[in-house]
Amino acid sequence: MAMAKKEKTAAGKGIAFICQVNDLGAKIIKCRQGGKNKFSVLQAEIIPPEADEIRLQQKLAEVISGMGYSDNPLIVSIPRNQATSKYLKVPAAAAEEIEKIVGLQAARYLPYPANELITGFQVLSSDKEGFTYINLVIAHRDAISRYVKIAEALKAKRLNVFLSSYGLCSLYNSLFPRAAAPVILADIDVDRVELAIAKQEVLLFSRSFKFDPSSPNWQGVFTEELNRTRDAYLKDVAKEPPQKIVILKTHKDARGLTEALSGGTDLPVEELDLSARIDAAAGAREKIFSSGISFHSLIGMGLAPVSEYLNLLPKELKEEAKVSLQRKSQARLIFSLSAIILIAGLAAARNLDNKARYLEWIKTELNKISGEARPLEEIEKRFQALEDYGKKRLSGLDVLYELYKNIPERITLLNFSYEEDGKILIHGVSPELNLVPEFIARLEKSPVFGKFEIKIKYASKKRTPAGEVMDFEIACGRGS
Repeated sequence: MAMAKKEKTAAGKGIAFICQVNDLGAKIIKCRQGGKNKFSVLQAEIIPPEADEIRLQQKLAEVISGMGYSDNPLIVSIPRNQATSKYLKVPAAAAEEIEKIVGLQAARYLPYPANELITGFQVLSSDKEGFTYINLVIAHRDAISRYVKIAEALKAKRLNVFLSSYGLCSLYNSLFPRAAAPVILADIDVDRVELAIAKQEVLLFSRSFKFDPSSPNWQGVFTEELNRTRDAYLKDVAKEPPQKIVILKTHKDARGLTEALSGGTDLPVEELDLSARIDAAAGAREKIFSSGISFHSLIGMGLAPVSEYLNLLPKELKEEAKVSLQRKSQARLIFSLSAIILIAGLAAARNLDNKARYLEWIKTELNKISGEARPLEEIEKRFQALEDYGKKRLSGLDVLYELYKNIPERITLLNFSYEEDGKILIHGVSPELNLVPEFIARLEKSPVFGKFEIKIKYASKKRTPAGEVMDFEIACGRGS
């Protein structure tokens, strides 16, 4: 079933296309063609649940191409139920350091190896002690790969992948830019609800739950989940309570929800209906909204820039995009310089008497270009300095991680002290003396402790309530 604007629109290459795939009972493909009009052309396609991944990718490519796609930027909105979001406190302030830390932390929240997970984050606040509070977004690589393959097939010049909750946040902020207090946004889709707590352009908290409008008590379940979300937000994230609930209205069966919520919560409830703003052919608007399919995250996605640190592209693709951007900047500078020299040469050939004036003009233009290029050079130097510093600096997280990997199961670690690039002391107990040399042998083979000289400071028997154990201390130093 397709619901779309009937005539095919010609899209300029600068216009972005936004898409989403919901894996519900059936698979629902949603697409939006962006443009100067905030709420532009929408299209939805429902395909059978038995369709395989290849057919899904083909269909999505067909829908986007049918809307006038031609080498445009492509933005993907990942549904909230296909990713995990966590509120974290990290011991870093620089975005580059935070990015490294969250890459290590991600495997704690999903049962997959770190190399199978893709992360993004948004900084919420920081404190005087140097800690930063962030929203961490984690997605499995397989959830992203379908869109990467589609972008490759379409030869998209740029691909961005963001969590749907940020589209809801951006949509509300574009409509109410002066709303300073937190609000709960409730986006009702075919059989799932996404709740996002937002404050201006910042997403504070989000979650998703299944939704069955045919259930006799679905309003009560909805109210319970909403109150549960608010309580979790107040407990784990912030003490500033939401001021109201905003229902993003689309679902055909969500009648009476405002009244039900008003009786089950102490917050004021509002409805936001965007159906009249949608640019669609006669009859198409009614089909879109009567179907219960929500486009709110797609409408919001692309209305405002989203931090590159929230982009859920694989790391290697991010690096390629960064290199490509640097090359384009350099190419623009070279082209500008060549054009200036060419124009100056032609002018000098026409009028040799004005050579001095043209030379002065060339110097002025070159100074302008040098001024534009200097910030890029400074940025490159800073990136290089950060990279060199990261290679030389051994972090406490690296040391703890290597200890965790290599310590024998029967050894108990009692104390640990570390001065960065200095001395490391490891104090523990072992039921047997031979486990201590085994522990040292493992450390010497590790990439972190292999740089140190490792010695046993002492190893002596010690009586404890549990029996006799070997008390030992290991010292690790550089060249000592």
